[in-house]
Parts: sequence; C-alpha cells; structure tokens
Amino acid sequence: MAARLDQLRVVLEQRERVEQEKQRAVAELTRSANAIEERMRRSHASLMTIRSELRTVLAPQSGAAVAMSDIRLQAGATLHGQVQLQAMAIELAGVQSRLRAARESLMEATASRKAVQLLRDRRVQEARCAAERRESVELDEISTVRHGRADASLQETQS
Repeated sequence: MAARLDQLRVVLEQRERVEQEKQRAVAELTRSANAIEERMRRSHASLMTIRSELRTVLAPQSGAAVAMSDIRLQAGATLHGQVQLQAMAIELAGVQSRLRAARESLMEATASRKAVQLLRDRRVQEARCAAERRESVELDEISTVRHGRADASLQETQS
C-alpha cells in the first residue's frame, strides 16, 4: 500500500508542477493584456489632446487666417494615433485569445491534479480503515484468548 501511495505522491507532485507552470503562463498573459490596455489608455488620451488642439486651430478666431500646414500636421498626428490604437486593439485581442486558451489549460491541469489528489486521499483512507480493521481483529483475538484463559483458570479453581 505504501508503494502505491508513493507512486501517487510522485504523480501528484508532477501534476502540481504542471499546474504551477500553467498559473505562471496565465499570470504572464494577464500582465501583457494589462500593459497593452494601459498603453491604449495613454494613446487614447494623447489622441484626445491632439483632437482638441486641432479644434482650437480650426476655430474661427477674430479674423485670423488658418494655416493649412498646421491643419495637415494635426490631421496626420490624429490619423497616426488612430492607427496605433487599432494596432494595439488587434494585439490585445490576440493576447486575450491566448489568455482564454491558457485559462482553459489551467482548469484542465487543476482538474487533473485534483483527481490524483482525490485518488490519493481515498487510498490513504482505505489504508487507515484496513489498519483499523486489523487492529480490531487483533484486539478481539487478544480479548478472546484472555477470556479463554480466565475460564480455564476458573475451571481449575472450581475443580
């Protein structure tokens, strides 16, 4: 029985290592997704600032002429910001897809570990029950032998 428990212990340790690796992969992908989201927030804020500046340039001011070069520069910066945001959104979608797959893999690894752990726990419980049964049988046998000796000594004293 001890050999089987040792085998299960080794398998359980291996499953725990696999589960930990999967947890690290999920954590790394989560950090990547969070970093991309933060970059997107900063880029979006920058884009809003550029758009605000463009509105200021285009606003009619007391007869001032609008410089076309300023407008082109601002429009180009806005377009560049939008392209960057779209690229980050695509990158984020890829990371989120990998994150979903990693989470599913982690759930499978966890289920696998729990199955081996449950099997080990059952084997330990079976070993305890078997030991208790053996002990109970031995105690019954000892009690029977004592009772038999007591009866024999009682019969000798009566005769």
